Amino acid sequence: MAEKPKALPQAMRPSGVAGRIFAWLMRRQNKPAYDWTVKQLRPVKPKSVLELGFGTGDVLFEAARRLKAKRLVGRDPSVLMVHTAQKKLGRFRRKAMLDIALGDDRRLADGPFDAIVALHSFQFWEDPETTLVRLHALLSLKGRFVLVLRRRPARHAGWLPNPLSRRADEMEAAIAAAGRAGFVLSGQKRIGQHSHGLVFTCG
Repeated sequence: MAEKPKALPQAMRPSGVAGRIFAWLMRRQNKPAYDWTVKQLRPVKPKSVLELGFGTGDVLFEAARRLKAKRLVGRDPSVLMVHTAQKKLGRFRRKAMLDIALGDDRRLADGPFDAIVALHSFQFWEDPETTLVRLHALLSLKGRFVLVLRRRPARHAGWLPNPLSRRADEMEAAIAAAGRAGFVLSGQKRIGQHSHGLVFTCG
């Protein structure tokens, strides 16, 4: 008899009742990172935004509400999070084009985008080098790519799919990989106890 596949951690793919609870907790914990990310996008005045791993949809919601973005695109591997974000963003359907769907860093929409964001999803990318090259090609020349990394002890990273996130120097490795893809680091900041934000331009 074939072995039953292991259930994915809630952090990677929230599902069921436990996933709803996890999402609620993460939404509260991550609010400073959401606010910081939207603030970094304000100078760009983005009309189009792509988010990888959008979770409950808070960043896309604020991009529509505060930045008046007209195209909101998101990819997330969790059915629960897709339904949650679609419901949250439904109020903007008449004012913006919505494309909120299942997917991950290997299944991206067509660009260009004025802004690309990824909060706490980098650790789940299986091929970060390839994904970063693709994101660079999707970002408009004057756009911004905001990457927020989860701060964690390296000893707790062994199960992560992203080989760069399994390293003790994840942040330095991510910056170097982004540079190889053509991005230029234009700013960074520690956000509370749990996150570190990086802002890139096309270069």
